[in-house]
Amino acid sequence: MGTNNKYYWIKLNTNFFIQREVKSIRRTENGLLYIVIYLKLLLLSANTGGLLIFENTEDNLIEELSIEIDEEYEDVTNAIKILQKKNLININSNDEFFLNKAPDMVGSETAAAERMRRSRAKKKEIEKNVTMLQDVTNCYTDKDKEIDKDIKIDDDKAKYISEINNLIKNKISSSSLDNFINRFGVNKLDPLISEIKDSDYLKGNINFNNLSDDFIDKAISGKYKTYKNDDSSNDEDEVNIYAGVEPIRGYIK
Repeated sequence: MGTNNKYYWIKLNTNFFIQREVKSIRRTENGLLYIVIYLKLLLLSANTGGLLIFENTEDNLIEELSIEIDEEYEDVTNAIKILQKKNLININSNDEFFLNKAPDMVGSETAAAERMRRSRAKKKEIEKNVTMLQDVTNCYTDKDKEIDKDIKIDDDKAKYISEINNLIKNKISSSSLDNFINRFGVNKLDPLISEIKDSDYLKGNINFNNLSDDFIDKAISGKYKTYKNDDSSNDEDEVNIYAGVEPIRGYIK
């Protein structure tokens, strides 16, 4: 198994089964089955940040999902309908569903981080029973530092995914965030998120799967900042002349 492999999981809060939406689903006919299907879909979408995407292996996405989670087509269809009604799933299109609470429930860990975690656990167990030399117990190698760095990067990505998904309509997954970072660098994420917070235009139009360098530079520079009329100022330099511009073809959805 390669050192870059990652493991994903979902984290269930202790109040999961007493949430109003879950309790309401459970009281319906076949409610327990629909909750099981919901959990299976959460697990299935863990490595995509909540996205379920049609892969053209069957006639439609629901048929693919029913095969993947080993549940009847009709049951999956009914489960998705009730999950949509409870605002637990968003039907972006016939080819893409999004589990709204997944970003806050998904955790991940690189293979290297898992090995280090197990190694540290084993080391702590040994230290309970064996007195080790000071220069051994205090050893902190460059490899340890790199693994800790990987863990921090994973944590930062999870925070970015959660923050961006709270701002925009087009949902962002782990893969689309990785593509963005590889292309534009992580240093452009913070100013871009800052601009999205202040721009209704960006919230409704930015698509992380289809961006150009020109669009990113203009967004970060404030071109798409929401215009706010301020009667207290007559300084033309403070007026955003780009407010209310039409969508730029090829840059946004």
